[in-house]
This record gives sequence, structure tokens and C-alpha cells, in this order.
Amino acid sequence: MEVTEINVFPLKSARGFGLSAAEVRPRGLAGDRRWMVVDENHQFMTARKCPALLSILTRLDEHRLTLRARDREPLTVALATPDRRAPVVIWRDEVDACLPDPAADAWLSEVLGQTCYLAYMDERAVRPLAAKHGFDDHVVSFADGMPLLLVNEASVADVSARVGRPIETLRFRPNIVIRGAEAFAEDTWREVRVGDVTFAVVSACARCVFTTLDPITGERDPAGEPLKTLSSFRRHPQKRSDVLFGANLTPLGNGVVRVGDPVTVT
Repeated sequence: MEVTEINVFPLKSARGFGLSAAEVRPRGLAGDRRWMVVDENHQFMTARKCPALLSILTRLDEHRLTLRARDREPLTVALATPDRRAPVVIWRDEVDACLPDPAADAWLSEVLGQTCYLAYMDERAVRPLAAKHGFDDHVVSFADGMPLLLVNEASVADVSARVGRPIETLRFRPNIVIRGAEAFAEDTWREVRVGDVTFAVVSACARCVFTTLDPITGERDPAGEPLKTLSSFRRHPQKRSDVLFGANLTPLGNGVVRVGDPVTVT
């Protein structure tokens, strides 16, 4: 098995980009989902209810985040942490986040058509991994629940065949994409080594309506695919409301992962 894609999504629910290599840190890949848009009540916003987030392109370098949207001047946000902070809510977690730039708040409010703010998870903003998973000292970014998501190309191909047309891997917003395993082999893994970095496979990933959004345009699939097909054969055996696809990972060490790295179930 080997890595075929590495993806980073700096701003939650916005467009990400591919990399040839990425540093693995305790919260996940460096820069991944460390920014999030929150509404006027400081509740997190996602493309589930605000598909326009997918129209925002992101670019990240060592010192700044750049946001782009159609018919708007690009916005660059410095990564330096100011004293402007506020508690923000993502699911059941409250995080003491940085609000880095009022200009970013105004830019995002215009693009998304509502009052909102840009939140940044700096080193002071700590979000523990949910205690139920048994990794008491692990932390997570503004991802829905886990530091990383792994997707198997063979599993995507299986779903595509069932749907009757190709399904884009990006609909599942994976950080690491692999090939060389049988479809859904990842369901049985408990620990996996990617290059020189070992990850615990915490759980299968519960999927939602986000998978029905075109990863480029944000338009909803009229047939509700691939979630409709996944719902027909990928429901959790006990919690039937959960539709599962992909493997949630948490790192057991730091290092660098690269496209082409070997993948070994340990």
C-alpha cells in the first residue's frame, strides 16, 4: 500500500489543496483546520448549512493564510497571534480561540452574506479529543472530531460503481488517500504506519450531507449521492443513524508523511 494524495484544509469547510508532503503534529497535519468561521453567536459554521464556504479558496505559507473568492480581492491574514480572543463553540466543545483580523471578519461576512468572524486555533487554544475514545492526552483541531481522515481509493471505487458514476475522492475531505488495499479493508485496522509516522485508527468516520456537495462548486447532488448509496450498505451495526466511510486517525508521534510513502498495518 502507498499514499497517493495528501490534502490540507486550512479553513474548515472551505476548499483545501494537495501537498507532496506534510508535517504531522498532535492536532493533525500542519495547518489543517486551524481556522474556522463562526456566526455572530460564535457558533461554528460549516458547508452543511452554508455551502458558500466551499467557494472560498485557501492558500497557506509559513507566515500567512490567503483567502480568495470570486469577484473579491484576495485577503491575507497574518499568523501572528493578537490579544483579541473569544470562546467559540464547535459541536459540544468550547475553545478559547484567537480572532486574528477584523478585516477578515468583514471579508467573510460579505462573501457569505451574514455576520461572521474568523477564528484561529493558536497554541493557547486547546481542544482535547473526546474522552470516549480513550486517548486522554490527545488534541484535535477544528475538524469535526479527529485529527486526520484516511480514505482508501478502492473503497471510493466501490461506492462509485454502486452509484453508477465516478465519485470524487474530495467529497470525503480526506487528509491521506491510499491505494493497494481491498475495498473497506480499513474497517479492520487498529494501527497503521505511514512512512515513519504511526497512527491509531480510532474509528470509522460517520458521514453526513457534506458528501452530497460538489467539492468545487458547493452545489448539492440532486440524487443525494453518494450518501444515499452509502446509507444502503454502510450503516453502523448498533448506531443505525451513522453512515460510515473512511478511517479516523490520531497520530502516535510526529514526523512527515509524503506522497508515495509505504502504508503498513501494524
